Amino acid sequence: MNINDFQTYPDTSGSYALNQVPKFSLETQHKCKVQIKIGTYVLFTGSYRPDPSSDMIFADFKDIYKEKVETLFPSGNVFNQTNHTRWFSAVWTQDNDTVTIQFVVSNAKLKSDERLYVWAGSHFLTNQPKEKHITKVSPEWLTYMAGSKIMVKARVYSASGSYNDYTLSNGGSGAKTVDVSCPRIKQAVGATAQLKGYYDILLVNNGTVMATQRYIVRRITGSEHYFVFVNALGGIDTLICRGDNILQPEDTFNTGRLAARRVALDDTDSVRTWQQNLRFNWRERNWIHELLTEKQQAYIHHPDSGGFDEIIVTGMDLNVGDREKMATASFNYMLADADDIPSYTTKETSDGLKMSSLRHAEDIIIEESEVQDPQEPGEDPDPEDPEDPEEPGAGEDPEDPEQNQDPEEEVEP
Repeated sequence: MNINDFQTYPDTSGSYALNQVPKFSLETQHKCKVQIKIGTYVLFTGSYRPDPSSDMIFADFKDIYKEKVETLFPSGNVFNQTNHTRWFSAVWTQDNDTVTIQFVVSNAKLKSDERLYVWAGSHFLTNQPKEKHITKVSPEWLTYMAGSKIMVKARVYSASGSYNDYTLSNGGSGAKTVDVSCPRIKQAVGATAQLKGYYDILLVNNGTVMATQRYIVRRITGSEHYFVFVNALGGIDTLICRGDNILQPEDTFNTGRLAARRVALDDTDSVRTWQQNLRFNWRERNWIHELLTEKQQAYIHHPDSGGFDEIIVTGMDLNVGDREKMATASFNYMLADADDIPSYTTKETSDGLKMSSLRHAEDIIIEESEVQDPQEPGEDPDPEDPEDPEEPGAGEDPEDPEQNQDPEEEVEP
């Protein structure tokens, strides 16, 4: 048994998105055993017999990969997403022959013919609009695939129209999540700087700007609700909803507990669910649809306390409309922890956050933009000599995970 017996298998050239990992197909007339591992820990073991009509074995382990890659909630200015991109190994054994195949899988679903590691060399891990409206208090992150020649810079424009670039992250390997919110940009620039109402975040590969994300700062109205989602690419996006947030409590009678515990008929659970309404333009529809249907982790942010509560999106209604009109949507959610009720919702009203709770934003000296077409970003004033851009790889093996239960058989490492 050797690698040439495999017709298809994942290779080591770079990271795969979850929907890109090829199946194993092996031509043989003999029974084979396979183990899927991360490091020395066995995630799965099983045996396969070839189809007698074709002498082929086919095996797909996407469900196992999906269980072991994840995007973690970030902290700090730059957060290493150690579980986003991970090394796996498949150890195939036939009689006394063994073939070990190593490969890298990321927590992403990519709609592209390019491999993820190639595509990520010129893209942030987000499908949000290239020009995004934010506020001074909205949490904002960008996730990217790091590499030795890849860095993230903020391009900040002064009131006079000139600009300067500030490095936010560079070097390393794997996926990184970078804080690109207004307070972080202000921290990088300095407390006394007077800035225009927009700034750009640049993905720079070997001195060449490969991707640009523009943030336009809008005035806080007090009707904003901030939701943070893990997107389809495994990045982290913030959705700002300017619409009604309606508490919809439901009382559920626990009939099973009534019979078991012989208690009164008032033994009920109050299920707190909310309906969030929002309006958006047609350029945002695919991105919003992705966030509300991907069903990965989601959170609600409370600017008054700076805290986050995990939520579960239970349903959504998207009215796309046509390109000339604003579209509308609504989604229902409940808190993941039923005991973790945020203080501003205990009044059970729908008028949302008050301006008084956002006073801490007044010390951020960034001019809020009116709805205007901002100027195009200029060139890097001192770019490095461009060479071939580096393709971001998965980097070094992440730390060994906790042992996982074998989906088909239990295997002790």
